[in-house]
Amino acid sequence: MVGVLKMGSGICDDTGEIVYSRLFSQDIVILNSERVARDLLERRSYNYSTRPPSLMRVLDL
Repeated sequence: MVGVLKMGSGICDDTGEIVYSRLFSQDIVILNSERVARDLLERRSYNYSTRPPSLMRVLDL
């Protein structure tokens, strides 16, 4: 597993903070930045969720 993480880190050094690849019919997204990960998981999670946005999220906008 550590080898895979090092490989992903090396790829991101060459390409950027977000890397998308398809390996054996599996979609892979590598996030090499805490800022990008937080943005996707916290601020934009309602885009990827099937649940309706919470009231607090609506008021925060």
